[in-house]
Amino acid sequence: MNKISNDKFNELFDLNLFYCFDQLLILDILFNHLHPLINHEILLTQESIKNICYLLIDTFINWYYTLPIYSIINIDLKQFIFNDQWLNYIILLIFYFLKINYNHINLISYSKCLQRLFNYTENKFLSSLSYRIFNQFFYFLSTFFNINITNTEFILLSILLILCSNQTNKINFNLFENIYKILYTYEMNTFLSEQPNRFNRLLYFSEQIQFITQILLTNQHFHLPFLLFPN
Repeated sequence: MNKISNDKFNELFDLNLFYCFDQLLILDILFNHLHPLINHEILLTQESIKNICYLLIDTFINWYYTLPIYSIINIDLKQFIFNDQWLNYIILLIFYFLKINYNHINLISYSKCLQRLFNYTENKFLSSLSYRIFNQFFYFLSTFFNINITNTEFILLSILLILCSNQTNKINFNLFENIYKILYTYEMNTFLSEQPNRFNRLLYFSEQIQFITQILLTNQHFHLPFLLFPN
């Protein structure tokens, strides 16, 4: 990169650009899409889950366009994000929404969620695979509830998630590295007494969400996150 483009590149990585009115407004819109699930306004079916996903994906795309770094993401990575990374984003969003609206006391219990899974799938018995996936998913949810994630952390984690790619393009690597540094700086400035544990846990959450999303998708269990909403 020449000096001019390098300066422009660096200007894009100001935390204030990521934590702005547009970002918070989009987060409110995303939460509004999920609110019917806690207000008992809809019956949870395959069709209703699909409709909510469509709304979330549309808003995800709008959010993606507002990112300061959008203009420097290369076309291959853009396509990869559009095609695949919205899944990770939705899972993180659901966890974050539940964390904001519930606590360990009023969150749906393991047994009740398991019963909802039986009802949803209309099965009297679940396969051993379904049990394993359910247990992994519920365990991760309980660990996620042990840390109070801020809006800024959610936004930066979201960006890290969508930038995770096997592509080794230098610009892509620089993008990921810079968001990583912004998150680290934010953690050190805001939660110094909790470091390095807090920062490492956030990175762990990011890795686990990718892992969980892949399991849900591969085994056709993408309905599972939507069964976590108490009713």
